[in-house]
Amino acid sequence: MKRGGGSAPGTVVAAGVLLVLKAALGFWLALVLFAASRAHPRSFLGAAIHRRVRGYGVVILLLAIASLVIAVELFRLRPWARTGAFVLEGISIAAALTRISARPGQVVVSLAFSAAVILLLLTSSASSALEKVPSRGPRPPGSAPPSG
Repeated sequence: MKRGGGSAPGTVVAAGVLLVLKAALGFWLALVLFAASRAHPRSFLGAAIHRRVRGYGVVILLLAIASLVIAVELFRLRPWARTGAFVLEGISIAAALTRISARPGQVVVSLAFSAAVILLLLTSSASSALEKVPSRGPRPPGSAPPSG
């Protein structure tokens, strides 16, 4: 969780925790989608699933893995993880809006989680903690040393 002696601010940690929670729900949904059949319907958060939807399950599984990776990298204060979280939450919002008529309650919860992650990562403390740090690697010959 540390980079350069500092620790992740609470906003980054909270966003990471929400992404871990979303990943856990994603893994659960993927398992339900892989296991459901007409003979053995499964349930996910009150919704009955009566058939296998493997393609959708694979997509959900990949998004859950991406959520987990991005959460870990947020905890490590990797600057790219913030952009990754924004992209992932954009996909999540788009997916939620496609099913708003079928499950409005679940969609509202999904949108609230996405909005919370985005808002937490837009705070000034998250921005300053996740801004890119200039590289301190070797400089090309003839280049001036960094100022400051």
